[in-house]
Amino acid sequence: MTWPFENDTSAITKKLAQRSFKANKLRNIVAVIAIVLTSMLFTSVTTLCVGAIQSIQTTILQIRGTSPSTGTSVNWIAIIAALFFIMIFVITGYLLIRNIFEISVVQEIKKYGLLRTIGTTEKQIKRIVYKQAFWLSIIGISIGLILGYIVGILMLPWILNFMKGEYHNLSVNLSFNPIIFVVAGIFSAITVWVSIKKPFKIAATISPIEATRYYEKDNYHSANKNRLSFKNRITEMAWRNLRRNSKRTIFIVLSMILCIILLNSAIAIGNSVDVKKYVSSVTSFDFVVASPNTFSNVQGFRFKDDSVSNEIISDIENNIPVLNGSRIYKNTLDDVSVTYDYGSLVTEVLDEYTEDNHLIRSGMVDGRTYPVNLGVDYRPLCNIYGVEKSILPKLNFIEGETDIQQLTSYLESGNYVIEISAINPNESPEFLCPLNQEVTIYKDGLPYKTVSVIARAVVDFSLVESPGKNVGYTDVGGDCPIFYMSNEMFVELYNNPAIMSYVFDVEKEHFLPATEYINSLPTVEYASSETLAQTMNGLKQTIFIIGGLIGFLLGSIGLVNFSNIIITGIINRQREFATLESIGMTKKQINKLTVLEGLFYAFLICVMGLPLSLIVANTILPTFFNQPDLWLFTIQPTIFPLILEGIVICVVAIIVPHVSFRYFRKTSIVARLRVVE
Repeated sequence: MTWPFENDTSAITKKLAQRSFKANKLRNIVAVIAIVLTSMLFTSVTTLCVGAIQSIQTTILQIRGTSPSTGTSVNWIAIIAALFFIMIFVITGYLLIRNIFEISVVQEIKKYGLLRTIGTTEKQIKRIVYKQAFWLSIIGISIGLILGYIVGILMLPWILNFMKGEYHNLSVNLSFNPIIFVVAGIFSAITVWVSIKKPFKIAATISPIEATRYYEKDNYHSANKNRLSFKNRITEMAWRNLRRNSKRTIFIVLSMILCIILLNSAIAIGNSVDVKKYVSSVTSFDFVVASPNTFSNVQGFRFKDDSVSNEIISDIENNIPVLNGSRIYKNTLDDVSVTYDYGSLVTEVLDEYTEDNHLIRSGMVDGRTYPVNLGVDYRPLCNIYGVEKSILPKLNFIEGETDIQQLTSYLESGNYVIEISAINPNESPEFLCPLNQEVTIYKDGLPYKTVSVIARAVVDFSLVESPGKNVGYTDVGGDCPIFYMSNEMFVELYNNPAIMSYVFDVEKEHFLPATEYINSLPTVEYASSETLAQTMNGLKQTIFIIGGLIGFLLGSIGLVNFSNIIITGIINRQREFATLESIGMTKKQINKLTVLEGLFYAFLICVMGLPLSLIVANTILPTFFNQPDLWLFTIQPTIFPLILEGIVICVVAIIVPHVSFRYFRKTSIVARLRVVE
């Protein structure tokens, strides 16, 4: 804005900005690369998140006909993780972009000083430098948004391929969503804006006299008492040159350390998916055979139509030498005539109808958080299972009778039940009925039988629905107890009893033929220890892909920053190198000096970054992943990626100075001495 009493200098400032923009080609290239990488980081991750959410929502809508948002709770772990990664991306981009623009301002500080001497104001200087930053941001963010979107789309099928085990019929469903570009663009712009504030403040506020006399401060003298002693003079000079601008050295070292820590953490997390732990924790049998809905994270076992037929089970038993084969019966939302009174009062009854006119009656139980489904007599349905005696050895008993033979006799008598809690490792079991609690069973609204709780036990999810799934029994029984009774009692109690699944073991040599035969069966699906291991290996690959993408972009940002520091340092010191040559220093010695400076950077990065990465992998990561929801991770730090990262940094530290010095030394000593900085 130009006030009425001011001269309109916008055309002049724009022209000066254009000239400076055209003159600083190296700065422009490096700055655009940095902004592109930062913008790609935000865009690709946002695209993956939005694409996965849209695909899952579409799948749920197609299967259940309802929006998945109803009744969902806030996942604070996901929100905290997202905020953490956003903060890391902003910090990484900030360290890189700030260094680039600070170096650019220092290179042109004398020009800004000359402009100040002829009357240019701070405001006009800011306009000149901000216009250049704006043009670079427009170019860099635009390219980054496009490339990040393409990378996200290409990687989305890999992510969804892993999630097909959780959501059946899941396919890529990413429509054009402006939110991706808005969110990524805003965070990219904020990162650039925060990064350029300090360098541009230096350009605008420095006085004309200070600017014309400006040199990077050599603050090494402040530590003369404790300086390192080197036998080789060139080595000492290289070390002292790092101390010329301590802040810049700290920034470059910190940015590279951050990249190393994040890359190593991504590798450690991907390598820590414990496949054996997962398989042994989510299933008790080699095979679980059930309907497709039972394995769905959207539908679950809810109705009688989801049951496995006795004909299918007979085919399996006749063609596969099964061991410990067992039918698992379960009640459904159709079994509204059988209800249970376990001593809790039901209030706030609500009747709802589904799209197919199916009545679902629910209510609240005293002392519980979530509603429960009710039968025709307004009592809870609960989650009831009929099991055979081969299931009992798979239970982890917490309290009550533990002798398998005694338990078998108790259950076969029809007067006792076992209360069950289905949990993942690291979770605490929850039981709603005390031992010996009497539970009254009602059928068609009339008391049918009273049974007692003889024991409490913990099971994995394959014995209440399917490995890792709990959608169906959550919908049917809700916030009610889970009871095991004998299969004979279940068949007697329920009309047309539904078989939820058929579980069995096989000998090792029969595993492959059993898999092939079950694959040939219609109307059913299966989970086996092998398919579950494949699912976890898919998760590993997914983490490696996403972590690799983020690590690659962060590593590229760090290496660009590192290379930029070295190259611009060599450009700015052409007169210094010419002076050294004029007093007898050879080109070979100067080349050695620049390479040693790069190696000292690499030394500081490796000495601090590699141990810090190991500390993070051994302390922070295990603490973060020691959560009930993250039980399948067993953090396993590895040193090989750190060694590889150290080698790459050292190679860059040697090659970049050597190539840069050979390229910029082509002019004569006299010509370089005549250059006015």
